[in-house]
Amino acid sequence: MMQNKYFNVCLSHLHGLYRLLYANSMPGHSPHDVMCLYFKKHGWDKLITADDIETLRYYLYKRINRQNLQAQTVKAQKPSEFEDVSPGVIKIFEKAEHEYLRQIWNPGIPYLQKNARHIQNLFNEKHVEIFERAREFYQAPMPKQPYTVALHPLPPSKGAQIDHSDGQYMSISVRCDDKLVQLGDIFHEICHCFDHAGTRREGMEKELSARPEGEAKVAAMYLEEILATAWGQGVFQSALAIPDNGKLWYGNSDSPDSSPKKIPNQCIDRLARDIAPLIDSPDLVRHIASSFAKHYPQAHRNPKLMFRWTAAVFSNNPDNFPDTSHITEISRDAIVRFMQTQNNRQLSQTIKETTGYAFWHRFLDSLPNPHESAVLFINLPNKDAMREFIDRKVTENALKINDNASVYYPADNSLPVYLITGYEPEDYKRALKAVKDYRPPGLS
Repeated sequence: MMQNKYFNVCLSHLHGLYRLLYANSMPGHSPHDVMCLYFKKHGWDKLITADDIETLRYYLYKRINRQNLQAQTVKAQKPSEFEDVSPGVIKIFEKAEHEYLRQIWNPGIPYLQKNARHIQNLFNEKHVEIFERAREFYQAPMPKQPYTVALHPLPPSKGAQIDHSDGQYMSISVRCDDKLVQLGDIFHEICHCFDHAGTRREGMEKELSARPEGEAKVAAMYLEEILATAWGQGVFQSALAIPDNGKLWYGNSDSPDSSPKKIPNQCIDRLARDIAPLIDSPDLVRHIASSFAKHYPQAHRNPKLMFRWTAAVFSNNPDNFPDTSHITEISRDAIVRFMQTQNNRQLSQTIKETTGYAFWHRFLDSLPNPHESAVLFINLPNKDAMREFIDRKVTENALKINDNASVYYPADNSLPVYLITGYEPEDYKRALKAVKDYRPPGLS
């Protein structure tokens, strides 16, 4: 393990195995498409059963469990040393450990070691100033202990590099070829660690959300990645005189145009390029708002920018739902605002009747309070009830997209709420596609 006062570089096969299992049990929380494909192609779906995947998914849905397991995979030498981890999860690691070492970890060791030495070059006396600039920008304290950069090998593929930061830990994928990890990508993830420890972004998000323009409210949703990209791929790589290769600063330039990540990735890239030269400006929030409005006018009405964020799922029969694990956070404000509007009180009552009043309030009380839109999935007991629900026109202040989907745009340019009703899984699939493809009137 190599160390300095900001980060250490760690090689742990258990962490690599965690990333592989995580990618396949929580595909919506992770862009690990390469690892999911590898899982199936090499027969891991026979070694790790559907029941195992469900056990992992259930365990990992709690953020505290994810954070603890990730920390344990960095510290432990074998699964039996995990602390405060479900015995069922430990057994899955023990079942998969031998094959992971044989197929992926051991062949990748030379590449991991080479990249570990390369990453150490990220920190030297020349770079202390920029580390301090970024930490002070995020208003973050000096870490009590260095952040951990945990490297893991990416299975052989043409897929994109995959990086992830969660508090104290950064998970960095390494290609098993001659390409080295980009130092700007590492600094990007370090900025996320500064971000999570600091207070600056939260204040900027509140400023953006308080502005009257709808575009500024969308900018608040993207702010974390915009700032980390501006620092890592912009400010830091410029300081190291690393030439811009013309590819996206954020995401994969080779993503097909049909990819749902394409437009959001381009959005982060454009905004980061605009603000990187202005990162120390006292008017940074205003610059971000104006840049977003320039590139994406009426962004708050554009589902391709909005729809990837949030969902509230209400159902008395969850088996009828499609997989919504890719939608991870919910806006309490948007839901409450939507339910309190005059024409939607009946909708609120219908949900309470369908799901149970106590459940509804427990659900609202548990919601975070981000600056995001919400998608409401209403699953009614039968088709007749669904038709009756639609015929009541409880969403008459919303724009109808199709028979199963509507969108409500608050008059104050707040973020929209999407309503999806359905009985059969196909209803949801059609509605989700319709919403994603929807072009509101007047949107250029």
